[in-house]
Amino acid sequence: MPLRSPLYSQRSLVLTLIALLGAGFLATSFLSYYASRASIRDNIVNTELPLTSDTVYSEIQKDLVRPILISSMMSRDTFMRDWVVNGEHNPDQMTRYLNEVMTHYGAYTAFFISNSSLTYYHAKGVLKQV
Repeated sequence: MPLRSPLYSQRSLVLTLIALLGAGFLATSFLSYYASRASIRDNIVNTELPLTSDTVYSEIQKDLVRPILISSMMSRDTFMRDWVVNGEHNPDQMTRYLNEVMTHYGAYTAFFISNSSLTYYHAKGVLKQV
């Protein structure tokens, strides 16, 4: 039976250790990758997306609430009711009123469309007949 040389035994031991260490590092890397990927995905789905949707919802609400409140205020205004009921005789009064609403509330525009006369009143004057 031939004896193995010590150099051959040492070389095979080193190669075996390198292969085992490489496989261990590779397995650890893959396990860490999949664990962190699952953790990040879970964090995005359960934390980030709900926060983002809540933020978008609150921004939409903020942008809608103010115009709705202003239009609600205008609909309950006794001047507007009386002016429409009395026949919409002086369009300059409505123009002045709409301009005042626009400047007071910082709105981009203010308008009123009369159902009885089908007139489109704007803050800069009568725009057109609808």
